[in-house]
Amino acid sequence: MDGERCANRFISMMKSRRKYAGFYEGDTKELKESGVFQDFVDANASELQLTNVQRPEKSHESPDFLSNDPQGKRIGIEVTEIVSEKAIRINQEVDDKWKSVYCDWPESAVVKEIRTILCKKDKKKYVGGPFEKLIVVIYTDEPTIQFEKYGSVLPSGKFGPLNQITDAYFLFSYDPSVKCSPCVKLQL
Repeated sequence: MDGERCANRFISMMKSRRKYAGFYEGDTKELKESGVFQDFVDANASELQLTNVQRPEKSHESPDFLSNDPQGKRIGIEVTEIVSEKAIRINQEVDDKWKSVYCDWPESAVVKEIRTILCKKDKKKYVGGPFEKLIVVIYTDEPTIQFEKYGSVLPSGKFGPLNQITDAYFLFSYDPSVKCSPCVKLQL
């Protein structure tokens, strides 16, 4: 690819890039999920001890990532996002940054949305198993859902019981005060 075509592709990608809550945005869904997954693993490496991590062939029925635990048992990891679709739509149309909007998520709405996501993911029929563990990672880059506030609130809530999902985590956007993307385990 010559320099001009490469530059034009980059400019096109940047123009189409999501303007709201877009920390993990990539050129493709797979790139975005891979970035989230890497931050999740970085935050939980000692606890999880995942081996043989792979991305299955594209399928809406398989988890986003497959892995094994140290004993060789199968683990499925599903990655999903909590974000205001309305704020995304509005901000994509805004050219003046001073006219940008954000969603002010009250605590009850965050908890309700997490429950909704987990219930939806729990009802999904997954291929590639059976799974010793089925992990759901919910991530966000919402400006009002910050680790400082929710880092202690979310682990104290109860989000189960669920039938298939064995573990759930909430991954926050990068936080400069802790120099990483913090992650908390949710009680099921």
